[in-house]
Amino acid sequence: MYSLNTFKRSLLFLFVMIIPTIVHARPSEYADLSQEQLGGIALGESLAQVRAKLGTASSKSKEIVDGAAKCTKQLHYYDDGLEVEICTRGRRAFVNSLRSIKSPKVKMTRGISTGATIDEVRRAYPKASLKGRHTLVLRDPRSRTRVQFLVEAGVVYEINFFREKRAQIEIETTERRLR
Repeated sequence: MYSLNTFKRSLLFLFVMIIPTIVHARPSEYADLSQEQLGGIALGESLAQVRAKLGTASSKSKEIVDGAAKCTKQLHYYDDGLEVEICTRGRRAFVNSLRSIKSPKVKMTRGISTGATIDEVRRAYPKASLKGRHTLVLRDPRSRTRVQFLVEAGVVYEINFFREKRAQIEIETTERRLR
């Protein structure tokens, strides 16, 4: 028979070790993208960090005001094919999204670039799921990030890496629950 102290220790173990693990467990379909980069650049890096790594952009788009994001956005185009969207709020300028189109020089952290096959993406990112016939998606709700690999004829031709908007996350979570 268990003593009262043994029972208390068992309950303590349950509440301290087991329950938090269950509550905070991530669904198996989600990837950890918190350390991910595209072309050596991470989301949230400052414009100064980008310039230190890539130099000056070869060209830039016009600035646009994004009322929803509460910032001014501008695309910076680099010679290697990387597009970096910079979001400026006050004096702070940071990377909001990254994109690579048909540029095998620009790689993700795990070595995937445009020109990779669906199988190569799935080996590097086992949690990538196919949405429709032309998009492989990786999601990380914790860091609110997403990577999209656009595919044609089984080969990646474009990579997008960006932060999701809260509404986008909530809609997809609700849709998943309804299935």
